[in-house]
Amino acid sequence: GADAAAAATTDAATTVAAHVAAHVAAVNATLPPHERVVRHLVTRARLTQAGGELTPTLKVRRGAVLARFAREVEALYA
Repeated sequence: GADAAAAATTDAATTVAAHVAAHVAAVNATLPPHERVVRHLVTRARLTQAGGELTPTLKVRRGAVLARFAREVEALYA
């Protein structure tokens, strides 16, 4: 039912976050300390044209994304 679907969605999100973290760690291993990614955020939210986060050619509108996730970005630097 709904609980199984929610668990599957949570599992998928956890798997994606783990893959991203592993990739970041692998890339960081090749970089000098001052160039390494220290914190990152994986969100389940979709970026859309309708939401204003993407242009018609699907480029990310950085300002719109930063505005939408301002709280999360601030937490990365706290």
